[in-house]
Amino acid sequence: MMPLDRDAVVLELRGQVAGLADVIRGGRSLERPVPGLDWTVGQVAMHLFTVYGVFAAALRDEDVSSLFTEIGVHDTLPRQVAATNANVVSRYAFASAAEAAEQLALAGEALLSAVSATDLDRPVPAPWYGPSFVLAGSTLAALIGSETLVHSGDIHRGLGLAYRPNRRLAALVTPTVMTRMLPSVLDREAAADTCAVYDVRLRGAGRFAMAFAGGDVRVGEPGQFGRSDCALSLAPVAALMIAFGRVPVWRMIATGQALSYGRRPWLALRFPRLFLRP
Repeated sequence: MMPLDRDAVVLELRGQVAGLADVIRGGRSLERPVPGLDWTVGQVAMHLFTVYGVFAAALRDEDVSSLFTEIGVHDTLPRQVAATNANVVSRYAFASAAEAAEQLALAGEALLSAVSATDLDRPVPAPWYGPSFVLAGSTLAALIGSETLVHSGDIHRGLGLAYRPNRRLAALVTPTVMTRMLPSVLDREAAADTCAVYDVRLRGAGRFAMAFAGGDVRVGEPGQFGRSDCALSLAPVAALMIAFGRVPVWRMIATGQALSYGRRPWLALRFPRLFLRP
């Protein structure tokens, strides 16, 4: 896979965060529920604000582990993240839409400064995913993009607004998110009886292979694990929305944003079920 283009990610994220802040400010009500989630618009904004602050601190080499000691240790990454998120949204809230917009914009700018200044190749502790979790700085930067894209959609949906995802940003961050993070959320029980090689093609963004066997998964270059069983052609935005459980696979197939072919094309429907939802 191609390395993360830091400058391009920062540029696209800056515009995305500024636009989201404007939407929150104009929406006025933070109490509106987000369809499909247990959170309100304000809680999604608080979650994103917290993500920005914690990621920025970690990228600046600050020790943030003490913030997560009371969360405890959970047996899977999604459960760990869920516990962290529940703790944040139950304890903190913005007083108004104007405050939420202002604070999110400030936190976003501080985060982008941290992304711009750090060595993205170095390992960064990420205790919000678990006590011993470490990620490359580039993976954190990509995750910031995916979080922003997905939760921007949540906030638009909660406010009853149409949402046009930033396709450029999605193309920049989705390859890194999928290749670096999907193995961490593998559902080993679901994958136990799967023996298959997927050729994953992110349109305009890159291509990689995923090989499943014995309840484990390996990620590599196309052809590295032999002939593929199922080729997946995905728009990067569709890949993110499927991974975060915002849209079903069949809907992306029906709209042409996801296609499958190869020796066993039906395996495309199984692919999302091989991973635990974050």
